[in-house]
Amino acid sequence: MSRNDKKINKRLNDKHADSRRQHIDSSGRNQMESSLKDSDSGFWSLLQNTPIVAIEWNLEFKVTQWNLAAERVFGYAKSEALGRHAADLIVPDTYREHVNKVWNDLLENVGGFHSENDNITRDGRTIVCDWNNTTVVGKSGEVVGIISLVQDITERKKTEEALKESETKYRTLFEKSADAILMIEGDRFVDCNAATVKMLGYKNKKELLETHPSELSPETQPDGKCSFEKANEMMETALRKGSHRFEWEHVRHNGDIFPVEVLLTSIPSGGKNFLHVVWRDITERKRLEELESRAARLDTAGTIAGQVAHDFNNLLGPLIAYPDFIRERLPEDHPALKYLANIEESAKKIAEINQQLLSLGRRGHYNQEVFNLNDVVLQAIKEITSLTDNIECETNLTPDLMNILGGSSQIHRVVTNLLYNAVDALQGNGTLTVRTENYYADEVSGIYGRVPRGEYVKLTISDTGCGIPAEIVQKILDPFFTTKTSDKIRGSGLGLSVVDAVVKDHGGFLDLATKIGEGSSFYIYFPVTRESAGGESPDGIVGGSESILVVDDDDVQRDVSCSLLKRLGYKVSSVESGEKAVEFLKETPHDLLVLDMVMPPGIDGTETYRQVLKTYPHQKAILASGFSESNRVRQAQELGAGAFVKKPLTKRALATSVRRELDRQVVSETSQA
Repeated sequence: MSRNDKKINKRLNDKHADSRRQHIDSSGRNQMESSLKDSDSGFWSLLQNTPIVAIEWNLEFKVTQWNLAAERVFGYAKSEALGRHAADLIVPDTYREHVNKVWNDLLENVGGFHSENDNITRDGRTIVCDWNNTTVVGKSGEVVGIISLVQDITERKKTEEALKESETKYRTLFEKSADAILMIEGDRFVDCNAATVKMLGYKNKKELLETHPSELSPETQPDGKCSFEKANEMMETALRKGSHRFEWEHVRHNGDIFPVEVLLTSIPSGGKNFLHVVWRDITERKRLEELESRAARLDTAGTIAGQVAHDFNNLLGPLIAYPDFIRERLPEDHPALKYLANIEESAKKIAEINQQLLSLGRRGHYNQEVFNLNDVVLQAIKEITSLTDNIECETNLTPDLMNILGGSSQIHRVVTNLLYNAVDALQGNGTLTVRTENYYADEVSGIYGRVPRGEYVKLTISDTGCGIPAEIVQKILDPFFTTKTSDKIRGSGLGLSVVDAVVKDHGGFLDLATKIGEGSSFYIYFPVTRESAGGESPDGIVGGSESILVVDDDDVQRDVSCSLLKRLGYKVSSVESGEKAVEFLKETPHDLLVLDMVMPPGIDGTETYRQVLKTYPHQKAILASGFSESNRVRQAQELGAGAFVKKPLTKRALATSVRRELDRQVVSETSQA
């Protein structure tokens, strides 16, 4: 058969098929009409009053039955709905194409179809309906209509969406919370968030959930009770009361013990009791509470010590003075002279301890003077030379060290105490290192608290000795605490408590780094003063009259830089961000920029300089930062910036760097060509 013959046969078959379909539709309608008449008194009389919407459609998707529930849900009376197409009655415009496809599928495939659809009521409201559609089959097996049972599930869907939204919010809170959150059923973990894994130091969630809860606590709690027994008590209390809050100690994966605040909440579900657990790491809170407690103890001890020392000092007078009087009246070979020598030595030790008590009690009652810490350090080192015969003493004192304000004799006592402690830790062998430096702190956190942002003179005294055990570190600043048992002048436990008191009186900060077997380093931060000590000379400092723009996000640093430069004769402007500097310079060019390198959250010094160069390709600049020289500093210098000056800025360092950069000859690309 040829291809044309096949096409002709196909067209004839299609024509016969259409004719058969029309015949079926016609006979189907007749049969359905007959069926519907029969059903009016039977089946539909049952569905008429049912609370479920019941609708019957003919093959043209037009309503042939419409019960009372349909009237209530969709708002159309039966007389209004009969004979109307679904698309003109309850189907939204955006859904018609899909409904027509579903309808055709139902007609071609005998059976049923379930769906959830948006529908439109007579008053224009959109509701969500659950549709169960079933085909009505005639005697010959052909589809003659559709019956739909419908439920309005709008409120149910809203509830489901609300629950879903609530679950999503909870899950987000669960996963993003900085606190550890867990779910416990019986003696096993059911779920936990990422903060729990991080807090406890496990590799992943799976590893933690496979761990038994008892493995996360030490054998005993701080009150001495067994962790296992106490945990059962806490859980029983939570189950009885609904929730329970308490403090606990846990164990990280690496064995470290840390304190947490626990909130246990009982959640009954499916006949089971789950425990919702929230852990908050309170290590920092405990540390601050201990610091506050230590400060209170120190104040109390200082008050008592000052009162006792004041009276005790008067009683020391005869012990120190009378031995000389007695010695003058005794022959040189008198046997009592050796006892006098012992009395004198003991009196000196008592006087030194009493002086420590007075320092602890006076708390800031001393003359204020401007002085250089290097002078005090050198004097203190000179005094302990006799104790360091087998100890190597290294010094690294910044020659251009800024001045501090306070009592030089009190600071001398601080330095001496720390040096003696270092010598004792070395036990006659090792290295003692003393360093001073100008230091700018953006923010430093240590064992004993936070060092606020600002300019400091930093003193570091290090030793390569035995180190300090962790259980002692938090106690060494307590008044009268000591680990020394030998008969030494500094066995009273006053040394470091006096150091801490004097440093605080000077507005300074003390911190410590130590490691068993490797030694310790004490760090003292004294606020700097811009005042000059007596006899200081500004020789060698050269100023100028050029214009300088200071760019720094720190208000104090900006004022300091501007004040120093104005004293040197320069015309000075300032802005607090890189973005403002770029815009400011477009209207008001300056001879030199003093650029802070770190200015969060905006652009840093390097990016500021890069953008300025687009307008002024030969712009001169120097860089300043409290951090050490970094890749960003080097990148800025590769762009053409000059010297890097480390904060805190001294007058000499700033003056030298500014003058050198201003005097530097810039060779343009044109002249090079």
